[in-house]
Amino acid sequence: YHLLYANLPLQAGSRTLGEFDFLVQDRKTGKTLHWEIAVKFYLGVADTSQAANWLGPARQDRLDIKTRRLLSHQSKLSRYPEAAELFERLGIRVDETWLILKGRLFYPARIKADQPQGAFRQHLRGFWLALRSLPLLESSLWLPLEHRQWLAPLAGVDPATCLDSAALMEKWRHTGPQHPVCVARIVEGMEVERGFIVNDEWTVPDTRSLQ
Repeated sequence: YHLLYANLPLQAGSRTLGEFDFLVQDRKTGKTLHWEIAVKFYLGVADTSQAANWLGPARQDRLDIKTRRLLSHQSKLSRYPEAAELFERLGIRVDETWLILKGRLFYPARIKADQPQGAFRQHLRGFWLALRSLPLLESSLWLPLEHRQWLAPLAGVDPATCLDSAALMEKWRHTGPQHPVCVARIVEGMEVERGFIVNDEWTVPDTRSLQ
């Protein structure tokens, strides 16, 4: 693929209607493609077969809402009359729109749970558990991850930077993490599992405000 434009705003006068994530050319077919891309991480609660029960770690996002916005708004940007005018000025024609939603789904630990309807069967998986359930963690080395480390699996990890299960529990014995913490289980310097630790107050919120 050849990148034509990234984060290209679509405007109607002084008002911004949206933004094209990527406009690319397929080198094999010659087609111009509009890509809308999102990378998301969701924790499943209650009936995990329902997309509405997959929440972002900060509980400010939901899988069904993100999917609906991709389908109802972002996928249609190239159909706007203003988009036709923009493409004419740029000398391009968009042939196809692709919605690309990547990320990882985190299932409640030690509980049999269904994947959300429509999810790719071989999607990346993880677990989540509340602070009070830390004893369920497998005895191993664990590395708390910074936000910038959430994307790619880890390799070549120095064991000295990790905490064993007992140290991890001691770290949060009296004061749990204020925000969900992503952790990776490390074996021989390689990540083999990933999960979120949430505090005991992390409960299913009233998500009607997210609609």
